[in-house]
Amino acid sequence: MPTTRTNLRTKNFGFTLIELLVVIAIIAILVALLLPAVQSAREAARRTQCKNNLKQLALAIHNYHDIYNTTPLATRADQVYTPTGMQPVAFPYRRPWGVGILPMIEQTALHEQIESQSVHGLLVPISTSLPVFKCPSDPSNKIVFHSGGGTAHWEYGTPCQFLPSKSRVSDNGTGTPLAAAANYIMNRTSAVAKPFYTFAEITRNQGLSNFLIVSERMVDSSPTTWIGRLTAYVGEPDYGGWPVTATIESGACNASAIQQDAGGPQASGTYHNDLTNYFEFNPPNSKYQAPSSRHGGGVHAAMADGAVRFIPENINNDPGGPWRAILWIQNSDISPGF
Repeated sequence: MPTTRTNLRTKNFGFTLIELLVVIAIIAILVALLLPAVQSAREAARRTQCKNNLKQLALAIHNYHDIYNTTPLATRADQVYTPTGMQPVAFPYRRPWGVGILPMIEQTALHEQIESQSVHGLLVPISTSLPVFKCPSDPSNKIVFHSGGGTAHWEYGTPCQFLPSKSRVSDNGTGTPLAAAANYIMNRTSAVAKPFYTFAEITRNQGLSNFLIVSERMVDSSPTTWIGRLTAYVGEPDYGGWPVTATIESGACNASAIQQDAGGPQASGTYHNDLTNYFEFNPPNSKYQAPSSRHGGGVHAAMADGAVRFIPENINNDPGGPWRAILWIQNSDISPGF
């Protein structure tokens, strides 16, 4: 009887090229769908951390006030308040609020280090980076400002609108490390421009819940530190400021218009502005030294009662409007417009 042979076909368990491409395309679509959700969740976490930082700083200012019956220094570091108004002092540096509250944020050792090295009128170079002073949404807050200087690119759009999100500040990393970047700035306020104020003054007027005490600012918008202005320091009393090579992208905004802008950036030179630790009265994301953030649409701010609110960048800035009302102590007419 003849023998029948059965031909067995070898089975192939691999992928064809078309199948592989289909799988890759499906994965790419899933990643594209999930990535915005992941980024949104991360930004939500960063915003929460930023709000927690502001609350800690506001509570630290309260604790400082409990001890000294006044807020820490919040205004121009080269002036002092007298009964006849603001008067210049002989030295360019005075320790600002960020240094004053160090013991209240569990940084007593750092405060004592600054105090032990302090020479009146000179900055004590400290490059220690403190997370409580940093908004995690700002990638430039890792900068350490060195005496050798750095570069800045400030950009304007149309019509003559400063664009903090497109501006950049960087440090060259040369020379003495002077200060770590920070993101939080104090309201210098008051109609008489005092460098500090009491909660009793605020309570008598608009009340603590209607007074903005600390907000945030991007380092790329304007050099910001917790230790104060970048100027003459211990070991180099003749240091004139942080040298900066600046470019200004003006768009449709001419140079003269930028110079007339009260919050406009400076050209190349030395940056020794005392606005490194407080802010002027311009609304959020509008000027280079105003409050600013990468959160989109506005900034977080801590009120004097410790509550943290989100202030929209389109807040009414007219005289008598809500933005000016929450900045000035001598204003009791508060409208709930933000």
